[in-house]
Amino acid sequence: VDHSMPTELKALLRKVPLVGNEKIKDYEAFFFSFVDTIEPKDPVEWMFTFDFVYLCWQIRRERAVEVAILEEAEKEVVCELLKEVQESPGSLDNDVFRIFGAADEAKLWASDRTARKETAARLAAKGYGPDEILAKAHQKAARDIDACEKRIESYERRRAAILRDLGYWRGAFAKKLEAAAD
Repeated sequence: VDHSMPTELKALLRKVPLVGNEKIKDYEAFFFSFVDTIEPKDPVEWMFTFDFVYLCWQIRRERAVEVAILEEAEKEVVCELLKEVQESPGSLDNDVFRIFGAADEAKLWASDRTARKETAARLAAKGYGPDEILAKAHQKAARDIDACEKRIESYERRRAAILRDLGYWRGAFAKKLEAAAD
């Protein structure tokens, strides 16, 4: 497939708004995988392709954000539950754990497989299994997850409109070529 885009449009690919740990080489690989499918033939089709791919990238980004939101909410729930299930309420050790230890243990739960198993077993013994933790995390993060979903829905509608418009453009262009040939 010919990846040669009009020179005046090449600058657009270098100015993609990336955030966090996103890399231009990853975006370019993503972009050109769509170019291989769409096969843009003129500047208008290249612009449709740019917009379409950017919306796909945004959807991918939103889904990653959604996962991060849920993981953070799970960690917060684990921290809260660790404080709740602590033995010896009112003791100095319990108070110190609630202030310092629970957050540290929740961080380990989130990052270390062995610590996760140990903490999960302790919480499960008190009636809080993985499903309960996840349900509480969903409740805690519901508003943020819904906001991500609404943005994804908006991107998907816009992406569908681009495909519809691209199809219209190609059909109209084909008719122009046909008329010119007659």
